[in-house]
Amino acid sequence: MINEEKHRDWKLVLKYFLVYPLYYVTAMLVAVFILAWLKDWSFIFARKIFFIFSGIMWFVSYVAHFDIFKLSWGKK
Repeated sequence: MINEEKHRDWKLVLKYFLVYPLYYVTAMLVAVFILAWLKDWSFIFARKIFFIFSGIMWFVSYVAHFDIFKLSWGKK
């Protein structure tokens, strides 16, 4: 039973650091594709906007899902 709880903790930590931020980055990628097509942006400008916004959203995902990280380290 203890091993299962530790396994669940590591799964939550993995989701916190990798999976949830990738949702936000994917959303930014889709948004930039749509905006680049609608606003006729150049590729270089769209790439800059993507990197800026995806970096911001990567950080925001850590702040928004901090309770998951706290829960994963707090289990005993």
